[in-house]
Amino acid sequence: RGIERNPKKEIWSDDQDEIRQLLDLFDAEIAANDASFGALLDRLREIDLYDDTLIIFVSDHGEEFLDHGGWTHGRNLHAETLDVPLVLKLPGQRRGRRVPEIVQHIDLLPTILDVAGLRQPARSEGHSLLPLVTQPADQFLGARPGFSHVSLVRGVTTSIIVGDWKLISRQSRGSQKIRLYRWPEDPGERNDLASRFPVRTRSLRALLEEKLASPEAGLAGEEAELDSELEQRLKALGYL
Repeated sequence: RGIERNPKKEIWSDDQDEIRQLLDLFDAEIAANDASFGALLDRLREIDLYDDTLIIFVSDHGEEFLDHGGWTHGRNLHAETLDVPLVLKLPGQRRGRRVPEIVQHIDLLPTILDVAGLRQPARSEGHSLLPLVTQPADQFLGARPGFSHVSLVRGVTTSIIVGDWKLISRQSRGSQKIRLYRWPEDPGERNDLASRFPVRTRSLRALLEEKLASPEAGLAGEEAELDSELEQRLKALGYL
C-alpha cells in the first residue's frame, strides 16, 4: 500500500518499509541532482569558464522522515530541516577549506555582490562569506548567531544557534515550549537540556526575543497576483 494523506488532517504512515522506500527515493533524487551538477561543472570546464566562475552549491532545506514525529519540511526547525550543504568556489580558487562557522542563506547575496565588487543593499541582514574563505582561520571574527523562523496556522516556531548551542521556541495558543540542544554532541537534537541549563536557556531566549523585536523582523511580504501557470507549478511543489 502507498503512503496516504488525509486532506483534512495530514497523517502519514509510520510503516518502516514505507519509510525506507521513501528514504530510497529521496536518496535517488539527491543522486540525480548530484549527477546533474557534475555535468554542469564538466561543461564549464569544456568551454573554459570553470576557473573564472563563482559557483555556489546550496540546498533550500532538508526533509523530515519522522525524525521528530513528522514528515516533509516547513513544520519544525530541527536539524533535519535546517542543516543543508553549502559549497562555495571563488573565481581563480585552487584550494578548498572546511569552515565550521554557522552561516545562513541571507549571506549568499552579500557574498555574490562582494565577489562581483558591488555594494550590499543597506537593509540586507546578511554578511559576505568571502572573509571565511580568504582569511586565515585564526582571524575569523567569531561565530554570529543563526536565526530561523517558521509561521504556521497552529503556531510560530523560532530558533537561534550560538556556538555549540541551539534553542528552539514554539508559541501556540498562548503557550510557549522552549527546547535547548548542544548540537555537536547531539546532532539529531534528541536530548532537551533546557531544564539542566536554565541560565544558558534564558540567555539564548533573550537574544532570540531581541532579534524578533528588531525592525527587520517585522517586515511584511508584498502581495502579488499569480498567473495560472505559476500557481500550478507551486501546487505541484506543495507550496499551495
